[in-house]
Amino acid sequence: MSMKLSAVKNFFLNHFLVKMLAISVGSIIAISILFVSFTIYREYNLLRRNLLNQGRLLMQVLTYNAKLGVFTENERILETAALSVMQHNDVGQVTIFNKKGQILIKRIKDSTMPEDPRRNSRKFEQVSKTQLMTIDDEGSYFDLWMPIVSKSGIFIDTRSMSEADALFPKNEDLLGIANIELSKKAINKNIYSLVVKDVIMALVCSLMIISIIYVVTKRATLSIRQLTNNVKTFAAGKQTEHMPSYTSDEIGEVIEAFNNMVDALQKEEAEKKMLEQHIANLQKIEAVSILAGGIAHDFNNILTSLLGKVHLCKRNVGNHGKVIEKLTEAEDIIKQSKHLANKMVALANGGHPKKQITSIEGLIRDTTKSLLAGTNVNCNISTPENLYLCETDKEQITQVINNVILNAKDSMPEGGTIDIIISNILIEKTAALPLERGKYVKISITDHGHGIPEDMLDKVFIPFFTTRSNRTGLGLTLSYTIVIRHGGYIDVDSKIGVGTTFNIYLPATDKRLIINQPGFTTDSVEQGSYRSMMVLLLDDNEHIIKDLSEILGNFNCEIISAKSGAEAINLFKKHKKIGLEIDFVIIDLKLPDGVAGESVLKELLEIDSSVKAIAISGYSGSDVMSNYKKHGFIGALPKPFSPAELYALLQTNISA
Repeated sequence: MSMKLSAVKNFFLNHFLVKMLAISVGSIIAISILFVSFTIYREYNLLRRNLLNQGRLLMQVLTYNAKLGVFTENERILETAALSVMQHNDVGQVTIFNKKGQILIKRIKDSTMPEDPRRNSRKFEQVSKTQLMTIDDEGSYFDLWMPIVSKSGIFIDTRSMSEADALFPKNEDLLGIANIELSKKAINKNIYSLVVKDVIMALVCSLMIISIIYVVTKRATLSIRQLTNNVKTFAAGKQTEHMPSYTSDEIGEVIEAFNNMVDALQKEEAEKKMLEQHIANLQKIEAVSILAGGIAHDFNNILTSLLGKVHLCKRNVGNHGKVIEKLTEAEDIIKQSKHLANKMVALANGGHPKKQITSIEGLIRDTTKSLLAGTNVNCNISTPENLYLCETDKEQITQVINNVILNAKDSMPEGGTIDIIISNILIEKTAALPLERGKYVKISITDHGHGIPEDMLDKVFIPFFTTRSNRTGLGLTLSYTIVIRHGGYIDVDSKIGVGTTFNIYLPATDKRLIINQPGFTTDSVEQGSYRSMMVLLLDDNEHIIKDLSEILGNFNCEIISAKSGAEAINLFKKHKKIGLEIDFVIIDLKLPDGVAGESVLKELLEIDSSVKAIAISGYSGSDVMSNYKKHGFIGALPKPFSPAELYALLQTNISA
């Protein structure tokens, strides 16, 4: 039994709707009982007062009409007087006594009226002495007694019946006493009917109120239950939809606050996921870039050596035209291989961008025009009037646009249209993008191809990931790396059967575009006179040292070679000590002893601040190669380079 009570108690305490209904029902029952009780009490008093007033009036009529009959003890007159009163519905019994207490007439209409001779005797004596009307409430009836005196009269006026007792004469001749018993059955019947009506009305009203309370509470508890379930769902890390708010009250405000919280947390979660994906992509690209950087360096060293040997062969082969033709073709192939090395350099940390002020619109129009010429794919470009300028490496950004456009073209083998929208945007701190606050140029490139499955969207920038057999899977990875190195961001959105959109964000600049920016050009140095120069060559590759020494020797240059930074510094000091001036120092930035080329230059500048140094490297993506002047160099040549390019750079700076 106690367990059942405990279960009921827990059910009651754990269900808000049950508690609200129980409290509401209890309150309504209490109010209904009070209302019905008050109504019954008020109605009962009103009926009781009316019955008593009627009883007083009937008693006056009876005593007046029975006066002569009592005096003469005429039964017929008394019968008439009694019958006139008995016609009233509430009169149950009429009795008339003479002054000696003898019953002159007694008429009974209600046989259920009790008989109590002893009580009647006491009341007779009381009224005989006081000669005043008395009224007693005997529970089921009213017992009225009134003296019949010689001057009894009917008092019908507007004064209250409570004042009528004082109007009866007290010292008149007593003829007899009249008694009327008024039944309360009519009152009880009316009260019973009233109780039934009030109870029915109370039940109907209660049911209506309870129904309203139930509906309101049900809706409130439904919202609260939904809110609780959504909170639990959200706490479990699952997706939560917006809750509908049915009201604008406190509960509605709580739901609205929850929806706002869900929006904020989902936005934060989306930003977190984007950052995590961004970091994951960078980590994967970094792992590949380390490998690519090493390969690019070694590959460029090999290409440089090959170019040198081809150059020497061409000089020593004589007038054999066919041989020279083939050597020239080999030289061109080696130079073309440089593009492959540059791709690896770009993959290795994106290749430090050589930035200049760029019009993105012009760059995109030129790229798409050349790339889509003669294909079944068209391009629509939309730009604002005052498009921001960007400070970018034009060649690298061209490669980004090229990769994305190729991806879009390949997704529409049957032809179609690529939509490119270029716009100015302002990134705020609250934006869900891993970008610094500021102005950006947004490039949205949309194709209408088959789309990318949702489970593959996170993989499109991962190295070597591709869905096409004729692709390497490095194009979008390179694009991602380049854009990140520019301080921008690139993302992708796609729907199967609808198409794919790549969004590229590039930082804008307030600098102006300078037309015809001066650039470095190389003229042929195969003919003409050569100025004598002494050059200190620091490189760890024996083939490059040998080839460059022979080639520069043909240009009337004396070559001093070193394979380590320490050896180069010692040679420089020795020549300085004996008064031999070294015109140039050519330094490979990556040395096997772990010493960076720029560190070697720093020590050389401490020995002689007028040192002219040229940086060479098989890894052209370093900051030193892009900003060589900042590190003390007068020039930089990325491997592979031709002997003519090197000598032209020496000649340009010999008198500087």
